[in-house]
Amino acid sequence: ERERKRWRRRMVSVYSAAHFLVDFACAFLMFRGAEGTPDWYLCVLLYNFCAFAMQMPLGVLADQWDRNSLFAAIGCVLVGAAFGLRYLPVAAAVTLGVGNGMFHVGAGVDVLNISEEKSGALGVFISPGAFGIYLDFPWKNTGCWGAVLICAVVLGKTAGGFAADRFGLMRTSGVSLGLAAALLLVPQVPAAGVLSVLLLNMTAPVTFWAMAKIFPGAKGFSFGLLTFGLFLGFLPVHSGVGALSAPASWLFAPAAAVSLALFWTGTRMGTRMARL
Repeated sequence: ERERKRWRRRMVSVYSAAHFLVDFACAFLMFRGAEGTPDWYLCVLLYNFCAFAMQMPLGVLADQWDRNSLFAAIGCVLVGAAFGLRYLPVAAAVTLGVGNGMFHVGAGVDVLNISEEKSGALGVFISPGAFGIYLDFPWKNTGCWGAVLICAVVLGKTAGGFAADRFGLMRTSGVSLGLAAALLLVPQVPAAGVLSVLLLNMTAPVTFWAMAKIFPGAKGFSFGLLTFGLFLGFLPVHSGVGALSAPASWLFAPAAAVSLALFWTGTRMGTRMARL
């Protein structure tokens, strides 16, 4: 049993490191290779569609194939191959997005399978990707708040899984989203904003874990179903209507409260399925 636990920790560590590298590579190629080209707007749309919306059909394929580590490895190969297509921005964006989606589905399902009834490992796996994305962006050196904010994202994702294992899904989601809603009432206070980001990200591993319990025989599909929501959230921003002005920032707190209600309903369904 001790050797088994050691093997699981190694597996999660390898996948977490790979997650960092994959997201770093994707952000680097998109923002250093395709940005500024005539097809930039199209490249961003296609990349996000392939990386997030396509995870649903890719998840179905992964569930049928049942070769998660190979699925993730093929995704890494495609991400690497996209660099060879950097002079064809549209082709590179599509290849990069499909590779990203395949890696996340394959690795995510593998981590879900070894985590059994706990979500701590899932939080460890999904958190390094945020660091990878943050380190391409050119604005990372413009001040300390960028670094503080990304640390809050990573810490929130990691802490959320372990908190759920220790205190339960319902209590963790209720406290984290409830406090986040309260802190978002004062968005003009930087510390409150950073802490609210940390608390909001605590729900990420719990959401993936609960969704996998709702679809126990289709973990890849459940993973892709949630990332499809990321693509839907990207569309308003991409079309230029997603940014809220300062006077409208009061909407953040009600949105967090609505998120809590939806999350609580979904989590109850997940925990109920886990008992069956």
